[in-house]
Order: sequence, then C-alpha cells, then structure tokens
Amino acid sequence: MKLIDLDLIHLKSLTELWNREIGRDFPMKEELLKQNSFNDENVLAEGSKIATDQQGNILGFVVSKKVKEGSALVPGGSGWIQVLLVDSRWRDQGVGTALLDAAESALKNAGTETVHLGGDPWHYFPGIPKTYIGVKEWFRAKGYEEIDSVSDLLCDLTKIKSTNPEGEPSIKVLSPNEKEEFVAFLHLRFPGRWEYEAIEYFNKGGTGREYAIMKLHGNIIGFIRINDTNSSIIGPNVAWSALLDGKNGGIGPLAIAESERGNGYGLELVLGGLRILKERGASKAVIDWTEKIDFYRKTGAEIWKSYNPFKKVLE
Repeated sequence: MKLIDLDLIHLKSLTELWNREIGRDFPMKEELLKQNSFNDENVLAEGSKIATDQQGNILGFVVSKKVKEGSALVPGGSGWIQVLLVDSRWRDQGVGTALLDAAESALKNAGTETVHLGGDPWHYFPGIPKTYIGVKEWFRAKGYEEIDSVSDLLCDLTKIKSTNPEGEPSIKVLSPNEKEEFVAFLHLRFPGRWEYEAIEYFNKGGTGREYAIMKLHGNIIGFIRINDTNSSIIGPNVAWSALLDGKNGGIGPLAIAESERGNGYGLELVLGGLRILKERGASKAVIDWTEKIDFYRKTGAEIWKSYNPFKKVLE
C-alpha cells in the first residue's frame, strides 16, 4: 500500500468508490465531490491522500481541511476531516489507520489543535451518520469523542401555504443590488461562518436567489438560505436530492438579529423560505444540520437523517 496526493484525475474512481460503499444512503455525483473536496480553498493538500495498492488500484481516501490565514471563517485552532472512506474489501488491513494518521499529522503540522469529523466548510455531513455504528466505534478507538446529536429534517411542501403574507416584516428573495447591505448585516450581526459562506457564494457568481431576507422598517433583520436543484452551488441540504422523488430544495442556515428575537420572526422566515421553494416547483425540502427539532416540527417537518459530531484534541 502507498499514499498518493489527492488529484482530480481520480475524480471518477473516487466517486465510484463512494457510491459502492455508501451511495445507497448518500448518492455522490462527480460535480459535488469536485466542488466540496477539490475546489474548496480550505482543503489541506498535505493531509488529503489516496491509498492505492502496488498496481494503482484505489483502496480508500481521506480529505482534511484547515482554514487559510486571513479567512472570514476564523475557526481558531480547528481543523476537519471531511471524509475518510475505505473500500470494504480492504478494511481491517490498516488502510484507514494510515489515511487517518496522514491527515492528523498534516493537520497538527498546520497548527490544528482540535480535529472535527465533518462540519467543515463545504461539508457533506455535520458528523458521523448515526446509523454507522461501526464507524463511530472505530473513531472512538482512535481517540475521538462524541459531542452532540444533530439531524436533517424533511418537510412536505404540499402542506405549506403558497403565498407570503403582506405587511411588516417583509420576506423576499435577496436582489443583486442588496448584496452589499446583506454582507454588511452579516459582518455586523453574524461574523464567521455565515458571513464567509455568503462571500464565497457571491465570489462564485451567486446572484442572490439562494437567500431570502426579512426586512423591518427597511432594514434587514434576518435571513435564510434557500437552495434548489437549479442552484449553481450544490448546498448540503440538496446534496442527497437523488434520494427524493420529484423536484426538491432545502433551507438553512436561518438567523434573526438578536434585538428582534422573541417575536416569532424565525418561524415566519422559515415558512417564507419554504413558500419560495414551493413556488419554484419543489414538493419537498430538507432542513439540514439542526438540533432544534421541535421548532422545525412546527412546519410539519420530521427527522430524515441524524448524525453525531465527533472531535479529538491533538497532542
């Protein structure tokens, strides 16, 4: 066995490996793997490797990430292992351990203090899928600890009213001429990941159609991300859309300015986002990566997939 650098020439083979192993639960497309595991500037090349045998056959791969200096993401000493996948025919033969050791070593050398499994920028999963019991036990044996439980929810949009109510506060799709106002709002109210994701969205050609904003007296007080299968960027809440019949979409993250909380605006904004998706022809929507199950159940959504985030402090 040897470890080689992650390279786009292997995109097709890595996609095929993914779909053989976990495609039934999480069907991968080459476009999505390229977007999240190759094109993300946060991929740590030194800690992202492919394991092969002497004939060049792929046995598994790992992708690790560390935020670049000066990024708006500002995660401190954190790093991520986005994915570690081994061909089931080669498990229990040291392949996964070799890949994990390479990723952890590179992350430590890059100044990482804590490694998280999933939850990375341009992520697939917020943690290990809850039903993957053996995977969780394997990582526990490697020194990782479970820290939470989060879920993706699924909402039936046929049960959502089609039109947004008029009046204050208003809910509308972000227009291109509101870009600067929106980014300024995020920088002031929600600096960090959500600001970073919005900046990346616009840098990659986003026009605003993937965000809905709530305004009160002319000022932005909240936002919700809305993705659908026509979005140029594949969001995590539409990543597994092949599992759902018909046209679908996704919402999240959601945020309301702290000064305006407690007025029911959060639920109004969620319903507004779901209505926009319904108007675009979607019949289902995924609400991804949340622990606020009871809140989102007010829309009729129910748990679809669940995950357990893990972390490890490097020594």
